[in-house]
Amino acid sequence: MRMTLDDQEDAGEGYFASISDLMVGILFIFLLLLTVFAINFADEDKDKVIADLERKVARLESEIKGLNSQVANLTVERDKLAERNRTLEDLLRRLFVELAGIRVGIGDEQGRAERVRHDLLVRLQAALARREVQVEIESAQGVLRLSSEGLFANNEAEFTPRGRRSATALMEEMAQLLPCYASSSATSISCNERQAIFETVLIEGHTDTNPTGRPGGNWALSTDRARAFMELMDRQNSELVRLRNETNQPLLGLAGYGDSRARPAIPGADERNRRIEIRFLLAGRRESDLAEELRRLEKIWEEIRLVMERQQ
Repeated sequence: MRMTLDDQEDAGEGYFASISDLMVGILFIFLLLLTVFAINFADEDKDKVIADLERKVARLESEIKGLNSQVANLTVERDKLAERNRTLEDLLRRLFVELAGIRVGIGDEQGRAERVRHDLLVRLQAALARREVQVEIESAQGVLRLSSEGLFANNEAEFTPRGRRSATALMEEMAQLLPCYASSSATSISCNERQAIFETVLIEGHTDTNPTGRPGGNWALSTDRARAFMELMDRQNSELVRLRNETNQPLLGLAGYGDSRARPAIPGADERNRRIEIRFLLAGRRESDLAEELRRLEKIWEEIRLVMERQQ
């Protein structure tokens, strides 16, 4: 059977259609395989990325835990340091309070003692003035000066009659008052309050600058004058000589200054330099009080040392 041209054309078009469909099918399968491959590759890559991220997260979590542990340790250390600092601040505050108390105590005690000494000097001066015996006082230095006019003859350690009367009046007035400023006394003097504020009541002898032929020169002469006053006191009122200070040492003492302490604005050779001065020296704080204060300070300092050592 003979095919016409139209039939041949129709057959050729069908052939090409089948080839086209086949190619389309193959392309579809290739695309499907490519998609499956891409999906599988993406899943594998995703798993790898996720696994890597998980490792990083785990490492980061571990680092965070380590940092948290360090922070916790530092917090504990900070709290310990803060507590130590509070303790040290309290101890230092106590130390400063103790030191301030000691300083104030010393100042108050010194001020009170100086006022008491001033009152004593004024009372002695007033009592002697009623007996027509002139004395000068220097309150800040605690000095009572017996008028030197006619007290001693030149180059002599013995009182003149006038000087002896003045010295005796001074001793008698001292005998009425001084026992109240000793730690104990055998006299019958009545004291409103016993105030042992003096370390020493020093009898001081002085000379003018005129030369003397006696051994020891003016140094010996001034000491002999102080001794003359002390001996007169012992003969007329021995209780005074036996007075004791708070440390149970003799309250009265003597010293000679020769011509080394001439009175201000008075020529060295002037007879007014031949004089007796009574110097009332205040005692320091009692050793028992100081010892107790030092014990308290040492205790606080030991606590500070222990706190510092615990932190090292």
